[in-house]
Amino acid sequence: MGSRTTETAAAPTTEEAVAADSAIQRAGDPLSPVGILALQRSIGNAAVAALVARRIHGEDVPERPAATGADAWTETEIKAIQRELKRLGLYSYTIDGDRGPKTNAGLTAAFDSEAWKSMGATEAHEKLKAAKKPDDPGGTRLNYGELFKDGVLDVTFGVGYFEGNPPAEETRQVAKAVMDELITRGYKQDNDTAAEILDKAGRPLSQKTTGQFFVKQNAFSYGPPAGESRSIHAIVRVVFNDVAGGGGAASAAFREGMAVGDAVWYSGHGRYGTGPDFDRNFIEFRLYDTSGKLVQTLDDYVALEAVLRAGGKDPWKVFQDRIKDNTLQVDLSNAGNVRLVGNARDSEFGAHLINWALEKSNTKVVTGPEGQLGEEAKKGPQKYRVMAFYGCETNSYDAALRKTEGFDSKQADLLLTNRVTRGGADVAAFMAFLDGFVNQRSAEKMLGGLNTAMRKNEHGFSGNPWVFTGLKDNPGAK
Repeated sequence: MGSRTTETAAAPTTEEAVAADSAIQRAGDPLSPVGILALQRSIGNAAVAALVARRIHGEDVPERPAATGADAWTETEIKAIQRELKRLGLYSYTIDGDRGPKTNAGLTAAFDSEAWKSMGATEAHEKLKAAKKPDDPGGTRLNYGELFKDGVLDVTFGVGYFEGNPPAEETRQVAKAVMDELITRGYKQDNDTAAEILDKAGRPLSQKTTGQFFVKQNAFSYGPPAGESRSIHAIVRVVFNDVAGGGGAASAAFREGMAVGDAVWYSGHGRYGTGPDFDRNFIEFRLYDTSGKLVQTLDDYVALEAVLRAGGKDPWKVFQDRIKDNTLQVDLSNAGNVRLVGNARDSEFGAHLINWALEKSNTKVVTGPEGQLGEEAKKGPQKYRVMAFYGCETNSYDAALRKTEGFDSKQADLLLTNRVTRGGADVAAFMAFLDGFVNQRSAEKMLGGLNTAMRKNEHGFSGNPWVFTGLKDNPGAK
């Protein structure tokens, strides 16, 4: 038989040539079973063996860049850093050498920024070691670095509409008492300066003409444990409405404080767990007989309930029936409601009535994924806020707010009440709240200050009403 020869291309002998070979490319990974067969056919067994040996020894694997900053810290170095964070009250977990979320949160609180991420372990440790232990060590820390990052503490104090006799007299008294106390503490009423400070901080207000602003420039010094101290301007905005039917501007201003301010405080009716309220809601109830003759006029829904309950009837059913047959007419005023919760808290007549009124006047719930409150929060630079609600069982607000953009547990810490509250402690409790920020107290100390104020000043005190929620992800939380 005669020999037969064929002309073939030279087989690739380098990684670059292997990568360029179309048959090998079709096989996928050159060192997969299919890829090796393709390589053997292309470059032969010896060359494949050499390529596998180089791959095993890592000669053809690109080197990863060396870790830098916090990523290069060793377990031993992290343990030393955790010990310093624990000394400073910024870390309360096990000294385990694992730089997890709690350690990271403590570091951010210590430096008032994420500058630690670019530091070597020695530099970070030395700065922490030199840091002064806070006057209020231990406990759960509020995110003061975020609150004071622009050099301003902006607090809105809202007083709800108290019906009473004369109407709104308690509203005026509480508002005046708070403003008098602020002046005693060196604050000056100055709306123009407040607007100027907030504008400079990148926080212009759309509702700047509503409320009275009290300013104390360079009110206190904020010094993160391992960072530089700086002066903070304090602004307290007092918002209230004392005219039946005039609560729209007050509710808009308070809602703005919730969305783009550092902190808010509300003293007033919880309206059966529906939310803060700056209006009378019910201006007048008119009862008619079946012939259309006016029989009685009321302006108090408690009195209305008594009338409708006569004879042992269900007042809510009677109300619905009389609304239907037009023997009961109601004049509403709900522009002042900040409706946080959409359902009646319980089966009381008042709970049904307030929700009926809010639905009747098309007062929408502002919480939730598509709520107005979350939309407004997107417009401001604030990534964290603290809110307190002094009213009857305001803990019903928690679930609704947590479902709202900007108000989850990382973005908001809430002080709520878990029982019916009474007046008398509004000013003392608010000042304990304000002092907590000025002195950068732990959440536990702030909570204790509020409950102490209630114990000393609330009419008919019956046990600590305040609870703090959203703290589990804060520095120092247990």
